[in-house]
Amino acid sequence: MQNTQAKPSQAKPSQAKPSQAKPSQAKPSQAKPSQAKPSAMRNNAAYLRFVALAHAVTAQLDAETIDSTALRLLEAIAVAAAQSNALTVTQAMQLSAIASPATIHRKLRALDDQQLIKFIYMGKDRRTKYLVATEKANKYFNEMGNAVAQALAS
Repeated sequence: MQNTQAKPSQAKPSQAKPSQAKPSQAKPSQAKPSQAKPSAMRNNAAYLRFVALAHAVTAQLDAETIDSTALRLLEAIAVAAAQSNALTVTQAMQLSAIASPATIHRKLRALDDQQLIKFIYMGKDRRTKYLVATEKANKYFNEMGNAVAQALAS
């Protein structure tokens, strides 16, 4: 039977405790704002410009019936359709990362009422409804794309 205990000479050297760190070593969270990398500041500014532009574009939609949950659902529908894999209503109801099935059902109705999505049938099977973005939704996505381009160009 072998001895499984490590010999003292084989033991790993103890690591320095955080309290024993040299005072001259600054932690990343203690960095001064003036020491931030220029590229990070540009990215931050570009993102904030995009957020401001995105809010302006989103405000053009009917804010009373189209909330952030409905927009996330619309984006999921549009992305799936753009990948030639349109979501069915059943698949949309299973998007638990967005909302509960009952909430998703309400949001689908709201998106349909605002003419941002439409329900279509593919082939001869009339039992399965697929969800696709309408021209109005595509116009919204085009404006959001323009906002991204404008934020990056500034």
